[in-house]
Amino acid sequence: MEIRSIQEMSQVSDNIISGYAIVFNRESEILYDKLNHRYFIEVIDPSAVDVELIQRSDIKMLIDHTKSRMLARSRYGVGSLQLEIDEYGLKFTFEVPNTVDGQFIREMIKRNDYNGCSFAFSDDVVDVEYDKDRGMAKRYVRKIKQLYDCSIVADPAYSDTEVSVRSLEEVIERETQETTEEVEERSTDETTEVSENNNDVTPSWKEELDSYRQRLN
Repeated sequence: MEIRSIQEMSQVSDNIISGYAIVFNRESEILYDKLNHRYFIEVIDPSAVDVELIQRSDIKMLIDHTKSRMLARSRYGVGSLQLEIDEYGLKFTFEVPNTVDGQFIREMIKRNDYNGCSFAFSDDVVDVEYDKDRGMAKRYVRKIKQLYDCSIVADPAYSDTEVSVRSLEEVIERETQETTEEVEERSTDETTEVSENNNDVTPSWKEELDSYRQRLN
C-alpha cells in the first residue's frame, strides 16, 4: 500500500466538507522508492480511477490516515462518503458527523490548520519514463488496483517529502559506504589472490631452477 498527499484545500459549506483526494495529470512532490533505492516524480493518469474501482473498494474518509478517526465511508459505492470523478480528479463530499472528530476537523479546516488531502492505494498498471532534465524517473500510474482510504491531513506538502529526503540521504550515505567497503574488500581479495598465486609460482620456479643447476653440475 502506498500513500500520496496533495496540497488541495478542503472546503466547509454549512455542514458539508468537500475537496479532491486525487488530482489527475499533476506532478507529485519528489518521492522515494525504498525498495529500488531511487527517487521519482509521480503522475496519476485519468484512467487510473473509474467507477468500477469505487464500486469494488471499501473507502474510508479519515483524519491523518488514522482508522479510529473515521469521518465517512463508501462501502462499494454506497455510504456516507460521496465520490465523484471529473476531469480534475476524484472529488469527495460528506456531511460532518456529530462526533468529536467531526467537529474537530470542521474547525481545523475553517482555520486552515488542516489544508490538504491524501489517499492510500495500491497500483496495478504503471509506466516509468526517465526525465533527463531532472535526472530522475517519472512514474505514471495508469491503473489503481485498490483504493483504501482518503484522508484530510495537516501537512501534505512537506511531511512525507521531508521523510523521503532524509531517507534518501541516509541511503546514499549507506550505499557510498557499502561501495567503498566492497571496493576495499575486492582490492584485498585481489591482493590476496595475487599473493597466493605468487606463492604458488615461487616454489615451482625454485624447483625448476634447482633442477636446472643439478643438470649443469
